[in-house]
Amino acid sequence: MIKSYKIVLIIQFVLLLALSLLFFKFEYGDEYRVVDAIPLLIISFSPLILLLLAIIIQKIIVAVLQSDSAEADKAKSIAADKFWKNSFFANLVFGAGCVLMAIASIVFQVYLGLRGYEFSSRLSVFIALMLFASLLIGLLFRVRDFVNEISKLLGILMILISVIIFAGTFMLGSNCLFLIDVAANDNVVGTLKTVEETPEEMEVTYGDEEDGYREGDDDPEDHFGFYKMNYPEIKIADNLGYGHNDSQSLFRLFLSKYLKLESDQSFNEVRSAIHVNNYYNSYPDITALDKKLRRDPEALRESFNGYKPLLYAFLSDRIYHESNLDALVNAFIKSHNDIYQSENPEESLTEIYKIMTTYRKEEFADYCYPLLRPYVSEDAFQSIKNEAETHQSRDNYEEGYGAQFSTVWIYSFWARRHKEKNDAVVFDILQEIKEHYSDNDDLL
Repeated sequence: MIKSYKIVLIIQFVLLLALSLLFFKFEYGDEYRVVDAIPLLIISFSPLILLLLAIIIQKIIVAVLQSDSAEADKAKSIAADKFWKNSFFANLVFGAGCVLMAIASIVFQVYLGLRGYEFSSRLSVFIALMLFASLLIGLLFRVRDFVNEISKLLGILMILISVIIFAGTFMLGSNCLFLIDVAANDNVVGTLKTVEETPEEMEVTYGDEEDGYREGDDDPEDHFGFYKMNYPEIKIADNLGYGHNDSQSLFRLFLSKYLKLESDQSFNEVRSAIHVNNYYNSYPDITALDKKLRRDPEALRESFNGYKPLLYAFLSDRIYHESNLDALVNAFIKSHNDIYQSENPEESLTEIYKIMTTYRKEEFADYCYPLLRPYVSEDAFQSIKNEAETHQSRDNYEEGYGAQFSTVWIYSFWARRHKEKNDAVVFDILQEIKEHYSDNDDLL
C-alpha cells in the first residue's frame, strides 16, 4: 500500500474537494462558540477517517487493476518508495496529532472555540495543508538520506526543518479552524445549520438630490435613503485620513447595510445584522476600521469627535427614534449602570466574560441567561422584555427567548468592552449620543 500512496494522496484530494463542495453551506453555528467534546473528537478524527477511506478506495482500484502484482511495480526505485513512505507516515502523524490535541483539550479543559463561519471550507483547508506538508516532509527526509553522506549536520538540519514545517502547518491549520478567545466577537450562538447566500456589497454612489433626509425607493434594503444623502458642507476632523467623500461612503454603508436600519427595528435584528456581517466579513472596510479602533480607546474617542458631525447629519432625530436606536442606546446605558454600580464591578465583568467564553453543552440562552440574570436590574429587564414582546412577530423567537437573547447580548457587551479596555470611552460616547438627541427634542 505504501508504494501506492501517491494514489491514496490523489484520492484524498478528490474526496476532500468533493466533500467540501457537497457540504460547503454547512456551518457549525451562527457565531463562535466552544466546541463540545463529541463534535471536537469527530472533527479531530476527520483527517484519519479521510486517509482510511482513501486507502480502502485505493485497495479496490488496485484489486481491479491488479497493479500490486504487476512486474512494473517491482521495478520501482527504492528511493521513490521511501519518499512516499515518509510522506504517508507524516500524514499519519498529522492525523494522530489532531486526535491527541482534541483529547488533551478535553482532559485539561482547554476550551477550543470553533470558527463556525465557513466551517466546512476551513476544515478542508486544514486537511489540505497537512497533505501538502506531508509531501514536503517526505521530500526533506529523502534529501536527508543524500546529505547524510556529506555531513551529519546537514541531515540534522533537514530534520529540524521538517519539525518546523510540521509545527507551523499544524498551528496555521488549527488557527484557521479554531480560536481560543471566543468572546472576541460580540455574538455567541452555535448549532449545525445551512447558511444563506451572502449579499454582495453594494457599490457606493451619490445622488443628485439636495442635502437632507429622503426616503429611498431605489434599493429596498436602504429603508431610510442613506445612499441619497450627501453632506459636502459638513466639516469633519478627518484624523483617519479617509477624505470627506469616503467618510460619507462609510457612514452610508454602516447605517444602511451593516446595521440594516429600518423603522421600528428590534434589538435582536440589530444584533443579527452585526453578527452576520462580522461573520461573513461582508464589508471589509468596516472590519478594517473596527480592528483599527476596537482596542485603542484614545483613537476611538478622537475618531468619534472628528466624525460625529457626519453621524448626526446622517442619523437625524427622526431616524434615530423611528429606527428604535434610542431604546437600544438606553438599554446599553442601563446595563452599564447595573454592572458598574454593583459592589464589585471588576469581579462582575470578569464573571460575565467567563460565562460567555466557557459554555459548552447547553444552548446559548438556556445556559447564559440564568447566570447573567442576577446582574440585571428589574427596571432594565422589564424594558428589554417589553421591547422583545413588542417585536416577537418580527424576531420569530419562541416566547421569552427574544428577551433572553437581548439581555445576554446587551449585558455581555460590557464584559467584551472591558476586556478590550475601551468600556469607559464607549460609555461616554453612548451618553453623549443620548444627550445630543435629548437636547434636540423631547421624545426620550
